[in-house]
Amino acid sequence: MAFEGNAVIFNPWQNGDNSIYANGWTGTFEARWYTCEAFNGHHLGLYGTVGRFGEASSNFDLFNKIALGGHGATGATNVKAAMLGLSYGYYLKLNHGWGLDFYVGGGILYAMYNTPGSTEVQKSGIKPSLSRLGVVLSYKF
Repeated sequence: MAFEGNAVIFNPWQNGDNSIYANGWTGTFEARWYTCEAFNGHHLGLYGTVGRFGEASSNFDLFNKIALGGHGATGATNVKAAMLGLSYGYYLKLNHGWGLDFYVGGGILYAMYNTPGSTEVQKSGIKPSLSRLGVVLSYKF
């Protein structure tokens, strides 16, 4: 069993076509069970993520439907989101200290947000979400 946590604060630039734009923060906590030894081989995880964004908008249909409640390029403001999910991955030991961690995870997403020009709080309801996908180069001291 291993535990992992991270926090991300970001403010990406706005693309010329307004494809994705967001500013805010997220935090993730994950408990992992390795089938062999810690930080080696296959692992299953249970994770939770919370986040808050001042503004988010997208022209990507899937992201729009899942994360922004269908509001597309008009965007959403004051977004508060929570996710709970399961993950699967493989940790490849490269040598004594270095390794590569491949993982994918999905679960459920719940968000509250405002639409532009409105102070009424919208709720996304509980929706399926592919919320973790990555490759991480790591060093174990």
